[in-house]
Amino acid sequence: MNHADQPAGEPAKLTAPAEPDEAAATARAAAELNKLGRAALTELNAADLAYTDFTGADLIAADLNRADLTYAKLSYARLNAAELSHANLNGADLTEARLCRADLNGADLSNANLSGADLCWARMSGVRLHEAILSQADLSGADLTEAKLPGAMLNKADLTDAVLTKANLSGADLWGALLSRANLRGAGLTNADLPGADLYGVRLRYGHLAEATLIEANLERADLRSANLHQANLRMAQAADADLSYARLGQADLRKANLERAKLGGAELPDANLQSANLRGTNLSGADLSNLDCAGIDVRQALLNAGAAVTAPSAVAAPSAVADPLPF
Repeated sequence: MNHADQPAGEPAKLTAPAEPDEAAATARAAAELNKLGRAALTELNAADLAYTDFTGADLIAADLNRADLTYAKLSYARLNAAELSHANLNGADLTEARLCRADLNGADLSNANLSGADLCWARMSGVRLHEAILSQADLSGADLTEAKLPGAMLNKADLTDAVLTKANLSGADLWGALLSRANLRGAGLTNADLPGADLYGVRLRYGHLAEATLIEANLERADLRSANLHQANLRMAQAADADLSYARLGQADLRKANLERAKLGGAELPDANLQSANLRGTNLSGADLSNLDCAGIDVRQALLNAGAAVTAPSAVAAPSAVADPLPF
């Protein structure tokens, strides 16, 4: 398939050939590679290798830039430091493949299976991973700037210290994923699933998390300034010392969330549910608290005005309108 014919930002739409043709193509490619040996495996720039079986192959530092590897079998292949810039890997099987420090900038990995793959410190700027499977993959330190991962499966993936600025993760499954200290500034996580995810110290300023699920997620010390969390589910989330200044939390579910010492100055919380949440030491100065549901809320020493604190009983009635200070 000609990669240049593929619309920008869209996953390649491929139609698999009939089984006999696929088998014949694989056999021919394998025969040619066997003749050429290791030297050929390192110089495959723009080569047509669709459906080829590279299971367990040694492709360390191979030049596969712009190669066509659609539906190729690369499980357990060693591709550390390989050059795969703008390669077409749509539908490829990369289960448990080793791609540490590989160059995948602009590559198409839509529908690919990368479960358990090692992609630590890989360069993946602008990569396409629509509906890709990355369960338990190691993406720690990887650069996924402006990567496209809508609908991708990243459950229990390790994205510690990864760069995902302006990445599209809408509808992605990040259940139990490790995202501590990751940079997701301006990233799109609308409708994403992050229950139990570790987002300690994550940078999500200007992030789009409307309707995202963050049940029991760890958001301690997270930077969520000006983030959109409209209708997000943050029930039982751990967000102590998080910065949610000017965040949009309208109709968000914050029941039993721990917001101790969190910064919510200027945040929008109309119709949010804060039942039994911990707001000890939380800064709510200038926040929009209209129609707030805060039964059983703990606001002891919550900061409602700059430099001011209030002591309140553990159970209070919900305020009916925006007020300053909060009418407990």
